[in-house]
Amino acid sequence: YAKIGGGSAAQADHAAVADHCVRTGVDAECAPDPMLGVVRVKRRARQTDRVAVIIPTRGTSAHVLGSDRVLVEGAIKSLLRCTHHVQFEFVVVADSETPSAARAALASIPGADIRIIDYDRPFNFAEKVNIGALSTDAEFLLLMNDDVEVVTEGAVESLLAYFCDDSIGQVAPLLRFEDGTVQSAGHLLNPAPFDLYRGFPTDLRGGDSMLHAARDVSSAIAAFTLTRSELFRSVGGLCMLFPRDYNDVDYSLKLAMKGKRTLVTPL
Repeated sequence: YAKIGGGSAAQADHAAVADHCVRTGVDAECAPDPMLGVVRVKRRARQTDRVAVIIPTRGTSAHVLGSDRVLVEGAIKSLLRCTHHVQFEFVVVADSETPSAARAALASIPGADIRIIDYDRPFNFAEKVNIGALSTDAEFLLLMNDDVEVVTEGAVESLLAYFCDDSIGQVAPLLRFEDGTVQSAGHLLNPAPFDLYRGFPTDLRGGDSMLHAARDVSSAIAAFTLTRSELFRSVGGLCMLFPRDYNDVDYSLKLAMKGKRTLVTPL
């Protein structure tokens, strides 16, 4: 995105942004957004082989939007429902106590390439993700929590589009709570990490319209983030010394040490 002025200035700024994209090799559609006062840059999705979706789970069920569901089943179905041009393989790393009903629910999802890896060790989110990542040769890894629901059409296609830029290490979307407020717009380290605009409404502009613009952040939550498999392995994956929290922060910092950026986009 780029800020624009009014009238003919807005048209000139729109043309300048479009020319910049052509000059720098960014394949995108550019259009002015007068409500936000910016030029909206929508990158076109790249072609890719496969995306491996790594989902740690223990097969938890919950009452969601008026009905009972197996969370991991709902997460996978929502991703498939909102994605149309990506070939997925799902690697579900399941605790040994995962109920048979949850396993059966996964097996019943039509058209989904799902592999379950059993995990019988004390809980370690980072280790479960690493095990899943090592079991695939897909070009990209999508790390996804089992309690995530994808609601935006073409979300993964939008994330993939940023990887035409070799400086990108990972891209994550703005995450929302069930009530629509912001869960995370990326992390800022100050010096401890905190989630930008957590609990605020998503129609808030934020500083420099930051809730409506793709931008660099210090780190991003591993609940839903896309990265290259080769890059993930080259930095050692998620640090298993952080079994619950901060493994995603550590991963972002390792990417930064390799000169790779972490982006959060509103999609």
